[in-house]
Amino acid sequence: MATMNEPYNRCLAPGDSCENKAIRAHSVQNASILERLQFNGHVIAPKLNLSFAEGPRVSFEKIGRNQATIFHGLCTDHDSQIFRPIEVNDLELSNPQHLFLLSYRAVLKEAHATIKSAHDTQTGYLAGIEAGLFPENACAPGKHAVEHMSLAYMTHEYKTRYDEVYVSQEWDLVKHYKRDLGVPPGVALNAMISMGRYSHETDSAAYATLNVFPVADTTILVVSFLNEHSRYFTRSIKKFLQSGPILRTLSYLILKKCSNFVLSPKLFNNFSDDQKKECLMHFERNIGDNTFEPKRPKLINIFECL
Repeated sequence: MATMNEPYNRCLAPGDSCENKAIRAHSVQNASILERLQFNGHVIAPKLNLSFAEGPRVSFEKIGRNQATIFHGLCTDHDSQIFRPIEVNDLELSNPQHLFLLSYRAVLKEAHATIKSAHDTQTGYLAGIEAGLFPENACAPGKHAVEHMSLAYMTHEYKTRYDEVYVSQEWDLVKHYKRDLGVPPGVALNAMISMGRYSHETDSAAYATLNVFPVADTTILVVSFLNEHSRYFTRSIKKFLQSGPILRTLSYLILKKCSNFVLSPKLFNNFSDDQKKECLMHFERNIGDNTFEPKRPKLINIFECL
């Protein structure tokens, strides 16, 4: 528990050679996005509470906007340098550099998250050996630690492809699917998910990033992916999003696959108790390798009150 609560500080700027201390960088822009969703300085976000008495519990709770969506994956200089174009200027949905940077932040966030997960799992495994809880030879906890390290490596390899795009400034190597969700601002998301496909073109898993954010009086979805993975996007995420009402299918996907999202307290507080319960259950019971399907799928909606 102490290890999990301790930040993992490492600057993941292109080249992986920066030794400066990482800061608490926001993966969802604080000034332009969280500002629009906050109420009395807070937003709603999923939170994991660790307790020996009750075990791990997940809930949707108020969190200070300055604590929301942060990760310790970039130093001050690189965070400011890399994302300056979308921090000091209005976001332009027709600007390929702006859209790339939205996606890049999600990739960096996920790369950092998988490294920390591998570190925490391996630390726990070694502590278990030292305490005599695990054998020193091959065992399930050791295999679990190796799986986390393998995932961290694959995610980092994907991140290096984004590094190359950033350095070369060939923004069109990353493609984007944009959609106006037609609902008032209430949700923000920055995440990277697997498309469930292995790409022979890149010899890696195919990933996509999801960004949801307010623009004027509406909410925009942007799904981004490497050009080589376009057909995987068409056959997986795009096909799924078009399989039903967009707000329901996107909510289902976010709660099933993502954790780095926030809701406006004004929106969340107007959800019915049944809607809150069903959404939390869908989120909580799909953590890790679990698979859970909601009994009341019509209540899986984080964009509007039902």
